[in-house]
Amino acid sequence: MTESAGSARGTRDLRGLHPADVLLLLGYAAAALLWLWPLPHHPWANSVYDPGGFPAVATADFYLVVWILSWFAHVVTRAPLHLFDANTFHPAPLALAYSEHLIGYLPLFGPFWWATGNGILALNATAFLTYPLSAWFTYLFARRFVGRPGAAVAGAFCALRYELPPHFHLLGAQWFPVILYALDAWLDAARARHAVLLALALLLQCPSSVCLLYATMFLGVAAGPLLLLEHRARLDRRRIAGLALVLTVVGAVLVVSMLPYLTLRSYGLVPDYDDELVPLGLIPIYARLHLDQYLARGGVGLLGYVLALVAIVPGGALGWRRVRRLGAALVVVGVVAALGPRVAIDSTTALWSPYVLLMQVVPGFATVRQPARFIIVAQLGFALLAGLGVTRLVHGRGARVQHAVAAACVAAVLAARLWLPSHPAHPETAPGSVPEAYRWLAANGDGRAVVELPRARSDAAASRRAYASTYHWQPILEGYGAYPPQHRAYLYAFAERLPDEGALQDLVDRVDVGWVLLHRDELAPADAPRWAGALPVGLTLAAEWADAAVYRVERPVASDRRDRLLSTERTLDGTRIAPLGERCEGTLELAEWAEPLVAGSEVRVALRVENRSAAVWPAAGFYPRSLVGARGVVRRPDGRPISRWRTALPHDPRPSEPLAFAMPLRLPAQPGRYLLHVDLVQDGVMPLRDCGAPTLTLPLDVVAKPLPIADGAGENPAPPESSPAVADTGR
Repeated sequence: MTESAGSARGTRDLRGLHPADVLLLLGYAAAALLWLWPLPHHPWANSVYDPGGFPAVATADFYLVVWILSWFAHVVTRAPLHLFDANTFHPAPLALAYSEHLIGYLPLFGPFWWATGNGILALNATAFLTYPLSAWFTYLFARRFVGRPGAAVAGAFCALRYELPPHFHLLGAQWFPVILYALDAWLDAARARHAVLLALALLLQCPSSVCLLYATMFLGVAAGPLLLLEHRARLDRRRIAGLALVLTVVGAVLVVSMLPYLTLRSYGLVPDYDDELVPLGLIPIYARLHLDQYLARGGVGLLGYVLALVAIVPGGALGWRRVRRLGAALVVVGVVAALGPRVAIDSTTALWSPYVLLMQVVPGFATVRQPARFIIVAQLGFALLAGLGVTRLVHGRGARVQHAVAAACVAAVLAARLWLPSHPAHPETAPGSVPEAYRWLAANGDGRAVVELPRARSDAAASRRAYASTYHWQPILEGYGAYPPQHRAYLYAFAERLPDEGALQDLVDRVDVGWVLLHRDELAPADAPRWAGALPVGLTLAAEWADAAVYRVERPVASDRRDRLLSTERTLDGTRIAPLGERCEGTLELAEWAEPLVAGSEVRVALRVENRSAAVWPAAGFYPRSLVGARGVVRRPDGRPISRWRTALPHDPRPSEPLAFAMPLRLPAQPGRYLLHVDLVQDGVMPLRDCGAPTLTLPLDVVAKPLPIADGAGENPAPPESSPAVADTGR
């Protein structure tokens, strides 16, 4: 009897590895090298991603991932109880929690980093390994039901997964098939090693990223009921108790890992989404568009879909029926999840989805902004169905025919995808090319905080400096994250005036800084002369090179305000942070208006607030919860919102003392009549219109952007720099 025929009866044991299995892993690895080229070319000193394909955030996200994983590899062997107290955004605690922790990648990333200290090499190796491992683990699971030839095809389709770097938080789905195998094997044979494998696979998969955490949830929604139903005759106390124990252990670990994020959420640093204004990815038609594009241009391609259609034809042996049901369930659940809370039929019609229920009951799930990424669950389902399709086509044929057909299918998969252009390679800082200034800090930094000047002017530059800090590990004021803390701009307002003596004193009064790293090659011509003159007392040159200099900060504190910087008890002005109560009379009015209002441009609206109550309002601070700020909402004439944001107040409004501040406003991209509503809001407590401070409503007559002319005259000016007194408004 042929291998496929035997497997069609439903093989339940995973036999020992055959030399052909190892050769197949090597084949998957070779295909991945070809697929990822030029990633394998000098992987120790080059990164591969396409800023054009992933605009703006590609570079920043790449360096963020390198820094995150390097930090974990660094700290886990030195201070494992301080995993989240990373070295960026000094002096903020839990600095890692401003981004995903990605700790599930550490078993792949860590060995390379510990061996070489090279984060670029370790990340490249990690990205590469996710491809052959995804393929091979899918193969090992699928061969339980469809035999080696069909399973090899399933692995090839699963390896394609979700595009290319820099989506590292989506690449690491290689544990999905291991979870399915371990769960199926535990319910079948109830051996302890299968329970341990299930726990390990879940503990590696779930913490790999937020997207993969909830994708694992959908994997369980699709596969769990099916496997329980298929093994219902074997269910006993041992199986149920073992499964409950695994889920309890995994759940406990996940809860502990989420505590830092819950802390930041309690500070008001993680925004809440509401039904009125949702992220772009949750808008039904955009989720549908993303899904359609992926299925058409990515996914398993035409061949995979044809094989999947062959697979779903009814009939066949037990193993075929099991994998058909499982693959179909994964596809359905993955597609429904990828469509988000409402299933778009067209641009105006959308149907209810059970996704809405999960948003209401699953902690943190409502913060997912891109549900279309859950298509990775359907990808595994399509791959399993494709493997079954091949098995059905070659059933009853000789072994040579089976393997030849499987090889032809794998070759067709590769040929269909190799038309994609190679991503460009970018030279990176690596151990052999670390700038001398960072080497000096590594040897002499003594754990004191570093402020780098001039300030990074983009997310990519800030993220690159975070990565550079992995070569000295001193605390730094810079950093990059999904929701970066707002005190960074405040501190840099003083730092950027250095070496002015007053600025130095203001800075050390607010934060403990030990070093100033001046990038001379990045200084504006107007700023260079300031650093050529005499330095103030407490700032001395420690080391210098042609492109950089390091200055030691030894200025004593004159007026200690450090305890207030990130306090949740007192504002920067010393006011106690507490709810205002039932009466908070006040006014908010326009002080100055810029005309004309050009579509797509950014302007600053000058406003004035007056506190007419008897108590000082807490406002000046960087943990928004219970602080008074201004919330702006731009609406269409029919009341539908376009954008919403929060602006901090520079000081605590005192009774009967008008306070001026500026609110940045990004105007709608299309000209027309709009409305700007501005409310005073005590974050996490209430809008002040409920206790006596009415909403300010301003009409916005937005005009079309003028056509550019040859010499550039008439073009919109660049957005103004953020005021030092006004905190960043976030994303």
